[in-house]
Amino acid sequence: MEVTVGTAALALALLLLPLLYERCGSFRFFCKMGFYNGWILLLALLAIPLCALRGRDVENMKIIRGLMQHVKRLYGIRMEVRGAQHFPPRQPYVVVSNHQSSLDLLGMMEVLPDRCVPIAKRELLYMGAVGVVCWLGGIIFIDRKRTHDAISVMAEAAHTMLSQDVRVWVFPEGTRNHSGSMLPFKRGAFHLAVQAQVPVVPIVISSYQHFYSKRERRFTAGHCVIQVLPPLPTRGLGPADVPALTERVRAAMLDAFEGLSAELRPPAASDHRSDQHGPTATSDHQSDPRSDHQSDRRSDHQSDPRSDRGSDHQSDQHGPTAASDHQSDPRSDPWSDPRSDQHGPTAAQSERRCRAVPQSDPQRPPVPHGGTPQ
Repeated sequence: MEVTVGTAALALALLLLPLLYERCGSFRFFCKMGFYNGWILLLALLAIPLCALRGRDVENMKIIRGLMQHVKRLYGIRMEVRGAQHFPPRQPYVVVSNHQSSLDLLGMMEVLPDRCVPIAKRELLYMGAVGVVCWLGGIIFIDRKRTHDAISVMAEAAHTMLSQDVRVWVFPEGTRNHSGSMLPFKRGAFHLAVQAQVPVVPIVISSYQHFYSKRERRFTAGHCVIQVLPPLPTRGLGPADVPALTERVRAAMLDAFEGLSAELRPPAASDHRSDQHGPTATSDHQSDPRSDHQSDRRSDHQSDPRSDRGSDHQSDQHGPTAASDHQSDPRSDPWSDPRSDQHGPTAAQSERRCRAVPQSDPQRPPVPHGGTPQ
């Protein structure tokens, strides 16, 4: 049986792919993201006949959510939901959440309340099977480039929320944000909440930086926390109150996001950063004793005897000598730093120098430094 060049090349490629997947992080990242998008497309094809039985209905979001539940397990991502008790029971409301990447779909399906539909850009409607499923699930589409149409869609969404008991999920940043923080919020979601006089429920999805980074081409297993914050009421507010409401919600979400990011950050990263900023206490105590001994010997041998005599003679005139310091109670300074011996003579060295200097005659005038008696 003859083996063609194409068959041999294909066999070689199949043998090299596992090795390339293990050794090359960028290749592994693109493989995982390609499988993620392809798997979502396959799930959409499976969901179309199931959702078509009801037609366009908000209840179809339960089917979509059920089909998406296992995807996080394929990638080893552990989802943790906190504060689910903050969802208002049996009442319409507007959910606002931060937007980091396409992985937000996993977090949304993990915590999505009943009868809740997202507001998405109109371009999603034309993405083949995914667009069909989104339409069957009752997702609200807006054209962000046409402001007048977006306002009319929001007004219709407010009417639908109140008449059909529907919750709405909005990403107020307007686009994906990979910077590890939050972009300024657009005010459409808050105008919607104020117009319908329904609460705003902030939801914060923790940073993916410790297991996912599009810039670094990194995608590993990890832990994600979804924090539901207490709702903020809008009853009695008007259009003039929307800017303040927007900033208030963003500040609360940003504080929660930074807290979750600090909680989930690997401890090794923080320890490594602390090592780069300065020496630790251990490095101070582990200094080389030979260098200390050599520095003491150099300071003893290289000191100028004339300068010692002059400095000792001046110290007699202006203050106590080192000998008097040596005779003081050693218990008076129990926290003295032994490293201070490296920066000046020890008490024993000062005492030896004091004994070497002849006592001055009180009847003779003082001898100037470096000169002879008059």
